[in-house]
Amino acid sequence: MSGSFAKIDYQLCPAKAVERKMMAEIFSRLAVFAPLSEYRYVGMGSVYFSDFALFHSVCGFGDMVSIEGTEDTRIKRRCAFNAPFGVVDLHFEKTTTAFLKIDWTKRSVIWLDYDDPLSQDMLSDLAYLASRVTSGSVISLSFNAARGQVRTSEQLVEKLRESVGPDKIPDDATLEDHVDQRRYSRVLRSVVSAEFNRAIGNRNADGPPEEKISSQQIFFYTYDDDTPMLTVGWLLTTPTDEGKAKLSRIPEVLHASSGVRPFEIVIPKLTPAEMRAISRCDATDKYEKERSLPLLKEEIAKFKKIERYWPMARFLELG
Repeated sequence: MSGSFAKIDYQLCPAKAVERKMMAEIFSRLAVFAPLSEYRYVGMGSVYFSDFALFHSVCGFGDMVSIEGTEDTRIKRRCAFNAPFGVVDLHFEKTTTAFLKIDWTKRSVIWLDYDDPLSQDMLSDLAYLASRVTSGSVISLSFNAARGQVRTSEQLVEKLRESVGPDKIPDDATLEDHVDQRRYSRVLRSVVSAEFNRAIGNRNADGPPEEKISSQQIFFYTYDDDTPMLTVGWLLTTPTDEGKAKLSRIPEVLHASSGVRPFEIVIPKLTPAEMRAISRCDATDKYEKERSLPLLKEEIAKFKKIERYWPMARFLELG
């Protein structure tokens, strides 16, 4: 959202940095549909452009669009000053306006990376994209998943009614009396999934069979750098591209998720030296013996789960 960089330094968000690398790994598998240089990336670069820099470097997207809903001249100048590549097209307007100017017949990877709680506007953006993007594209949505004072099903329903409307409340919102953070995140995922599937259904209602779009959830992440966040993403395909979707083998990626259980990104409480020591451990005890490290097994396990996606070259580089 506009001005979020003034509240959040994205270079100091380690879980989000890990999430970006996981997403980049999955996006790289889209090469079975077309060369990644022919894809367009649509995101919300703010003044940091961390996702743009990573995806351009790892995936090689040759066309990039950043949307920042602001009329502030100073913010516009900062965004333009910090844009990392000449291929980044800056849109200083609301998503609803920017979307109308984009040709969605080009394969795209879209990340609606919001900082605010889920809202009707976010669901509208999601539904619009689901009705427009072409086969081989990915749509992903992130938002603040903090439950606040929600502790019971009644409080959950009331909050959802206020934020997304009474007609968007899923059946599983009232299945249990107690609502913890994990259950709250699962309910939020069911809200956005239902809206996404509804938009796909409406799109397919009148189209010919060969143009009907099918979708599959390819990731569902949760993490907490300073507040609980949720990210869910879908791959869209037509019947002619379903074989390519299988060739991508995205479901085989460790952190891919097609269901209600998220991949929880948890950052271990370890020093750079401790992380390096864990990375040197292997089954042969060639360099280090894991059992000899003065560390809790739980923290070692957390690091091993995300080790491949941690910025190993410079442990303090999180942007």
